[in-house]
Order: sequence, then C-alpha cells, then structure tokens
Amino acid sequence: MMKDMKEPLERIKRLVGQGRLDTAIGALKELLLAHDMLNEAILQSGRLTLLQKQLREGTIDWNDASITHVNIMEAILGLVDIMEEEDLKLPEEAKNKNHEAGKTENNIQVTGDSNMVFGSVKGNVNNHK
Repeated sequence: MMKDMKEPLERIKRLVGQGRLDTAIGALKELLLAHDMLNEAILQSGRLTLLQKQLREGTIDWNDASITHVNIMEAILGLVDIMEEEDLKLPEEAKNKNHEAGKTENNIQVTGDSNMVFGSVKGNVNNHK
C-alpha cells in the first residue's frame, strides 16, 4: 500500500470503530474523489442519512437501526479493505483535506430504550466552566 494512503485509511478505520460514521464517510469520499468506488461511498452516506431520519421520526425500531448501523460500518470497512488491496494513490486534494479533517470534531452517540442518535459536534466540546 502507498505510504500516503496508509494513514488516511487507518484513520477511517478508527473513526468507524469510534462510531463516527459521518466523519468516516466524509473522509472516505474525499479519498475516492477520482475513483469509481465513490458511488459506493455516497450510497453508504445516503443509507446513514436515511437511518438518522428514521430514528428522528421514530419510524424504525432500535434493533433494526442497530443492524443497519452495523451493516453500514461493515460496508465502509469493506471499501477501505478494497482500497488497501488495490493500492490506490491518494489524490492531491485529499492529501491536504485529510491532514486537517477532524481536528475539531467529536462524536456523540446516545442510546436508549426507544431512541438512538448518531452525529458529530464541531467545536471545543470539552470546555466545561
């Protein structure tokens, strides 16, 4: 694998592991700007958006939401695995954006008996006064 791709792909894996799917998908889409797998990343982004909408509206139960969430995570990791196997090169635009991406983002995940929230917060969320 190209050295310049290893770090961004490892970062995407970490983000998925942290449940930060919005950020992981965004980083993945940046890496795939000039690749035919971009459509697959966009598809996963759409699935996540639909899941979040269904959760907000209460039109999906917690078990189904959890299964869909895990499926999206697996699909993203699958794309990363393919990228590693194909030894894709990092586009110039993504090199700069990936280096700066995620510096001020922190993930929040709230789960409960009847609802689940996935998302990210920008800014200094650790500032307690």
